[in-house]
Amino acid sequence: MRKFASHFTVLSLGALVGILGTWAVVSSGAPKSRTEPGGVTVYGWPGPCAMREDYVDADEDGLPEQWSLNAWGSSSLWFSYFYFDDDEDGISDDWAFTKRVGDEGMASLHHLDADSDGKPEMWQVSIVDQNGDRTWYSDFDGDGLFDLMYEMQSKSYQVLYQARWTPVVSQHESGPRDQCEVELDGIRTTLSFTDGAWRIEGSA
Repeated sequence: MRKFASHFTVLSLGALVGILGTWAVVSSGAPKSRTEPGGVTVYGWPGPCAMREDYVDADEDGLPEQWSLNAWGSSSLWFSYFYFDDDEDGISDDWAFTKRVGDEGMASLHHLDADSDGKPEMWQVSIVDQNGDRTWYSDFDGDGLFDLMYEMQSKSYQVLYQARWTPVVSQHESGPRDQCEVELDGIRTTLSFTDGAWRIEGSA
């Protein structure tokens, strides 16, 4: 009986050590979190990827307006994902995915659903080259064709007119969205974005 009790004690201590060891490993692998002013909670996940999760609830009503996830820091593997739901209806108004492309730059994809019907009105792709110059491509109507290109370094726009990128010479201060002026055969011509394409204003 005493021998059995001794074995039982050893087994119990072994089990306890195992449980404590497992708990120590689990606890050391648990994410760290903190709450910041404005209802922002940040989660830092352990491990080589240094994954970080941000939950933004600025009005502190329990419903997030923004959620993001990024990992791998500034390495060539870095990526981030952002989800925006400004009206808190549970349907994304915008989301963005960004990925570093080697050591030469990064690319990001944006989706805009302003009326929250689940169908994007606009797609945007952003490319940053090794010099840090960023170029934006926008698809206004979600038909899979880019309609506008913007080069941030030169602050210049081009529109896709008859399958060719055509420099914009005059546009609204917020950038061409529905109407702009280009030069066609040396003549300043007004284009309007109609039925999914840039057309000469007034043309069929």
